Amino acid sequence: MSRQLPNGTKLAAFYQADLSEQDLISECKHFKHHICCWRQNTVPHSTVYEMYSLIKADSLESTFPNIETALRIYLTMMLKTAQANPHSLN
Repeated sequence: MSRQLPNGTKLAAFYQADLSEQDLISECKHFKHHICCWRQNTVPHSTVYEMYSLIKADSLESTFPNIETALRIYLTMMLKTAQANPHSLN
């Protein structure tokens, strides 16, 4: 029976020059708690952009550097994909 790796492990392995696997997993646990506390005063579901905006607005880049990097990579990929295929936006 094969062991399935957590998504954070796969992400960190793919972007090993940019992300630390153990730090990313630890940050995700802490960020989950932080986002739950933040959401008590907002809508129940947060988008990727809202999570990234929260990190920037609260100056949490040094607290969650791997999450900030992963979110930035994700948001940049979306822009690059849209730029590469402008007809998909029509």
